Amino acid sequence: MTHASAPDDRDGGFTLIEVVVAVVLLGFLAIAILPALMMGLEIAGQQSSRATAIRAVNGAIEEARATPTCAGLASAVAARDLVDGRGARLSLSGMADPACADGRGATFWLDVAVTDADGTNIHSDRALVFVP
Repeated sequence: MTHASAPDDRDGGFTLIEVVVAVVLLGFLAIAILPALMMGLEIAGQQSSRATAIRAVNGAIEEARATPTCAGLASAVAARDLVDGRGARLSLSGMADPACADGRGATFWLDVAVTDADGTNIHSDRALVFVP
């Protein structure tokens, strides 16, 4: 009498080759995505600097409008250093209308700009401020 051989239980699960192939494919996928990830990080850093610059310029203009005197305009655009959310150094500077004179009841211009450490303009704006 012959015995029927039992089914082989070694067919279940993954083989080592299948696992290695899956890891290699995931590695290729990660390498393909890496440039997009790096570009995203770079753009996020630029947007952080831009957002900080816009807030600083708008703050300087609002400061000038809150103290509508020629001295207030000059103080609002006085040079100052800033740091954005990622630690990059920025500089705010500006210029008030040299024709500004208190007591004339006139509108004067105010230029404000933020630059990075290389001197590249990140954001600038011109505003009109009424000085009574």
